[in-house]
Amino acid sequence: MLFLLTWAALCAGPLELNTATVEQLEQLPGLGPAKAATIVQWRETHGAFTSLDDLLRVPHIGPGTLANLRRELTVAEEPTEVAPSEPERVNINTAGETELVTLEGIGPLEAAAIISGRPFETCWDLTRLTGLGPATVANLADHCTAL
Repeated sequence: MLFLLTWAALCAGPLELNTATVEQLEQLPGLGPAKAATIVQWRETHGAFTSLDDLLRVPHIGPGTLANLRRELTVAEEPTEVAPSEPERVNINTAGETELVTLEGIGPLEAAAIISGRPFETCWDLTRLTGLGPATVANLADHCTAL
């Protein structure tokens, strides 16, 4: 079944970055569920991508990942309008690593520290963890909950 999905994706040509779902993106080389979710979240928060180079503004997407994706993705000449939406908050007391790394400034090491440091009463409690200072936690304020 996976072979058929992969073959269908190859035959379909490049994937449109502004309409791709998390499920579609995570099938691309170098992207797993966390990076795919981060791309979609960034698009929903900041609006449509105007070029593939915009991916470099997405947390955890670097030049190497972008180079791997250039043949797999396309951006329409006139981007589809994607209205910014109210960001969905990640519950730091229940989220797994995949969901935690979608938060700006949170990588696998920080996600592991969050999981092992539970429970938290507020998102500001994250400052007690090594590597998560007030500036990083302030950037998470609109995307985080401890309820």
